[in-house]
Amino acid sequence: MFNATVTREGNIHVVYMRGRLNLVNSEDFSKVLQSLISEDNNEVILEMSELEYITSDGLKPILNWLQATRLRAPQGKRRLALCNLQDFVKTIFRHTGFDKQLPIYDSIHAAIRG
Repeated sequence: MFNATVTREGNIHVVYMRGRLNLVNSEDFSKVLQSLISEDNNEVILEMSELEYITSDGLKPILNWLQATRLRAPQGKRRLALCNLQDFVKTIFRHTGFDKQLPIYDSIHAAIRG
């Protein structure tokens, strides 16, 4: 099971992720991320302290969000950051090279300060 809850910290959307993100629920996660795209401000933090597992299908919505914000909001502010990754999830990001593409923080407060 997977759940994503969105809150705001000022202008930043924080997506709290919980459970196991895979092929079965990646489309739902994609819809959550796509709903956060705007023309002028696309600051999103993915809070992953309760994300137990992620597959390559779970990574696709993140990549799609990055591509969509480049196309739909080329002049606007765009930032996607990750925080509080569990060891298994951190390993997946490391093996796929996503850790080189996205900033990863140890706390939500550090991610917000960015």
